[in-house]
Amino acid sequence: MQCFPVGQRDGGRDAIALLSSDSANTSFLVYQVKFVRDGLADVDLEEWLRHILSDEAPKAQELARNGAKSYILITNRKGTAYPASGSIDRVQKHLDEYIPIPAQCWWRDDLNRRLDTAWDIKWSYPELLTGIDIIRYIVESGFSEDTARRTLATKAFYSNSIQS
Repeated sequence: MQCFPVGQRDGGRDAIALLSSDSANTSFLVYQVKFVRDGLADVDLEEWLRHILSDEAPKAQELARNGAKSYILITNRKGTAYPASGSIDRVQKHLDEYIPIPAQCWWRDDLNRRLDTAWDIKWSYPELLTGIDIIRYIVESGFSEDTARRTLATKAFYSNSIQS
């Protein structure tokens, strides 16, 4: 994967992953990131996407002409899963309509699942860490004294917080 610098004209791509690179046919996947300061804010996601696609669709068409085989829009916004009416399905419908190659949106939940075991990334960007991540780290790294007692207490706390 090749990641491009942030804050520069990128032609509709923040990263690409080569699928083939022979001299006659270079094909690749396109990743476009749309970060928002408050990914949990309650906004009209369809309006947000229409605005993005008005800028990005022509770039995606050009990328497709140059060998892009798939387009992945990545956002820290939280999607909703209601069949046909949730934001994930509605946004997918718009992607299918405006992007000329197979396209998909990775939402906050998609990113969280992909980062569940990516501890190096989480420690580099502590805003990604959750309270449960910290508890897990403490339990797995061990305690200096009364390890068993503290481990049991932490596991009990963890179990209660999940059930609540």
